[in-house]
Amino acid sequence: MADTPAAGLTPDTGTQGVSGQVYKGAHLDPARIRKPVFKSLIESRNRYGGKKLAAVDADGRELTYDDLVKASFALGHALKAGTEKGEAVGVLLPTGAGAIISFFAISAYGRIPAMLNFTAGERALKAACQACKAKRIVTAHRFIELGELQELEAELKKDHELIYLEDVRENLSLGDKLAAAVGMVMPSLVRARPDPDSPAVYLFTSGTEGDPKGVVLSHANLLANVEQVRDHIKIYPTDLVFNPLPTFHCFGLTGGVLVPLGLGVPAICHPTPLQAKTIVKRIAETKATILFATDTFMNQYARAADPDDLSSLRFAVRNGSRTRHARPCAGASMSRSSRAMASPRRRPCCRSTSRRTTARARSASCCRAVRRVWCRSRGSTMAVSCTFAAPIS
Repeated sequence: MADTPAAGLTPDTGTQGVSGQVYKGAHLDPARIRKPVFKSLIESRNRYGGKKLAAVDADGRELTYDDLVKASFALGHALKAGTEKGEAVGVLLPTGAGAIISFFAISAYGRIPAMLNFTAGERALKAACQACKAKRIVTAHRFIELGELQELEAELKKDHELIYLEDVRENLSLGDKLAAAVGMVMPSLVRARPDPDSPAVYLFTSGTEGDPKGVVLSHANLLANVEQVRDHIKIYPTDLVFNPLPTFHCFGLTGGVLVPLGLGVPAICHPTPLQAKTIVKRIAETKATILFATDTFMNQYARAADPDDLSSLRFAVRNGSRTRHARPCAGASMSRSSRAMASPRRRPCCRSTSRRTTARARSASCCRAVRRVWCRSRGSTMAVSCTFAAPIS
């Protein structure tokens, strides 16, 4: 059990969450930051136990910390052939077990995962690969088929080597399996030891203003974000994080993957944030307590939800656009946390020459949105506005 709020302990500087008191969080220990990301995964396995549930895929497949570490060592050993330490390897996968394992597998042997936005189009993807000099791209046959990305696949094959997870799994060599076996017992003999300030991942802008721009985040950058969450938000061992956001986005990768794995709570993965009806049903089925999404998606989920579908959520963390402003309306019962969610302002949702008409329209429209969110979840959820930054250069 960890010595942090993630393990259910309250630090000396914190409180029990009594009304009127403020939870200050735990002390930020630099030792938790100055290490490679993969070493942090190993330490989480040692801290919470190898049999502890770490992630749940969209098809319901459950992965423990042992499963993640073993698969990362085996896959990483197979992928490192023909690449150098410090070389970028593209990852073209949706949020799920494949993307998580690929990220750690590439990192385990000192290569740098480049998380590619598969919605950006051929030109943007090629520009991103050129920016980070990635020659290989890890993907999956099933993903290409379900996403109907055959044309994109054909174009990428002209300049890059595509490696499919299904093919690698079926053709693991004896050496790959031995590396996984040794790594499970003595990981320090197998894993790479990159400098904490060296690149850990390449992310890219959307490319709406030209070619995508590369964003280089170090190991210390990523782990600092994890520790900032540990320091400011109470997360308990009983929590379940639901993450529908893509791993090519810093919020989906850091908040939806690295934070739960680092704090010992399972990450429930969903491949796309667009399936509102499916997502609210999965939240209800899994009894997820924490949701990561944007304000726009949260409103879509509220509209698609049946009564009590979102009642298990303890709080929601959103990024992107500003949270909708709303005021309580007749018949709407809003908890204190609901009112806090409704307080941030947003630009008027409609235009009118009359200020009074504009204010009424804004209040009515946004109030309906909040009623859908909070009344259907019995007003039990708290929303946290959060931005993941990279404070360490």
